[in-house]
Amino acid sequence: TYAVKLTPPIGELMQPLDMTPAQFNARQAKLGGMQEHSGPVKVSGSPQEVVRAVLAHMNCAPIASDEDAVKFAAKLPDGDAVLWTINPVAHTATVNTESMLFGPLMLEALQKL
Repeated sequence: TYAVKLTPPIGELMQPLDMTPAQFNARQAKLGGMQEHSGPVKVSGSPQEVVRAVLAHMNCAPIASDEDAVKFAAKLPDGDAVLWTINPVAHTATVNTESMLFGPLMLEALQKL
C-alpha cells in the first residue's frame, strides 16, 4: 500500500451561494476588519472576461452588478460565506469571509488567476 495525499484546489472546496446584490452588500458590510483581505490581482478585461476566468477555477456564483467591480459569492462546507470583489480596472481584489483562516488563502488563489 502507498500513502496518498489529495489536495483539491481551493476553488473546488466551495459551493455557489446565490444572493441579490443588496444581500451581498449587506453581508459584506458585516464582514470587515479581520474578516477582510485585499490585494493586487492580475485579472483584467471586461466584466464578462473576469467572470469566465474566475468560474474556470472557482465554484461560485457571480452577483449581478452595475459597477466596474465584479462580485462573487460562495460558501464553505461548514456553511461560512465567502464573498469577493474583483476590480479589473484597478487590478485589486477584496475577500470577505466569516472564516479568518480561509480569507488569505482565497486572496492568494485569486492572485494566481
